[in-house]
Amino acid sequence: MNNGKPLVITLLGSVLAALAAALAWPGAEPIAQAAGEAPPAPVAVVEIALAELRESAGVSWVPGSVVSRNDARLSGEVPGRLVFVAEVGAGLSEGDAVARIDDEGLRLELRDAEAVVGRRQAQASQAQRQLERLRALRDNRLVAASQLDEAESALEISQRELVQAQVARDRARQRLARATVRAPHAGVVVERLAQVGEYLQAGGPVARLVQTADVELSARAPAALAQRLQPGQQVEVRQDGVRYQARIRAVVPAADQVSRQLELRLSLDDGRWLVGSAAEVALPQAAPRTAVTVPRDALVLRPEGSFVFRVRADGTAERVAVSAGEIADDRVEVDGGLAAGDRLVVRGAERLRDGQPVLVRNDDPARATRALAAVNTAMTAG
Repeated sequence: MNNGKPLVITLLGSVLAALAAALAWPGAEPIAQAAGEAPPAPVAVVEIALAELRESAGVSWVPGSVVSRNDARLSGEVPGRLVFVAEVGAGLSEGDAVARIDDEGLRLELRDAEAVVGRRQAQASQAQRQLERLRALRDNRLVAASQLDEAESALEISQRELVQAQVARDRARQRLARATVRAPHAGVVVERLAQVGEYLQAGGPVARLVQTADVELSARAPAALAQRLQPGQQVEVRQDGVRYQARIRAVVPAADQVSRQLELRLSLDDGRWLVGSAAEVALPQAAPRTAVTVPRDALVLRPEGSFVFRVRADGTAERVAVSAGEIADDRVEVDGGLAAGDRLVVRGAERLRDGQPVLVRNDDPARATRALAAVNTAMTAG
């Protein structure tokens, strides 16, 4: 029986050696997992950013439109047939002709009024000389007092008729001047409302002139926000994904009875805005408060909720559930177990697991590059 012991020991050693070889083989990982031993998580290379405390008031984006501060629909003041209307797109300076009617008849009216003025001036001069002669004769008692009174009345009447004729002449000049519709301000003709050859009635629209160099933003806000909006207040404006700063020029203190909204006018400092284009304005919804904010890239959204990964002091990732709030300047206001200064993963969080060791790329770029190369080599070899 003693002779059988070496054989048993030899067989047992062979089995243990085979088992060790199997565990050392690359394909042995499923066997180890089947035995209930989870393989260690590989080191993940990530980039981080810090959670910060920022002042937030909560904003609501409301639509607005870019408008010109001088947008005029010009009309003719005297009737007549149009002989000129400025072309659409024409840039005009203040005082330039926008439209002109045939003024031949108005010129004749002016000539007639000037002739009447000349006649009244001659009559007034004659009456003045007649009165002076009668006054000279009065000293020699050669003229009756009634004759002198009549001469004085004739002079007064002729002078008043002269003034009346001068008013008629000035009115004719004014009508002639108004035969040409002139630009009240510099701008661009954006629409012709009448064409050459048409007969224009007094007050008929001719063209629309828009000043494109002086524009502002018109927006509507709920009347409940009136106490939080003041002239001179800075607000954020965005158009086509680009954000700008604008200043409230005026808050119109009258709300619409149906929509319960009031109008805001915001000054736009540069000339890149196109009249009629749309934009959005960020209006404060509450009193300012301090809140923890995280970079937008740190937020991981899943059907079960949103969370971030915080890097612990021991170099492992910790999954922290958060509730996202307002977004401003690519940062998101969050409510959860975070504090200012927490190191949050902003690159590489999609495949992270809770407790997985991490290597921060922006802490040690060279080491992170070597680690990432090693991981890629291992994955390729596997």
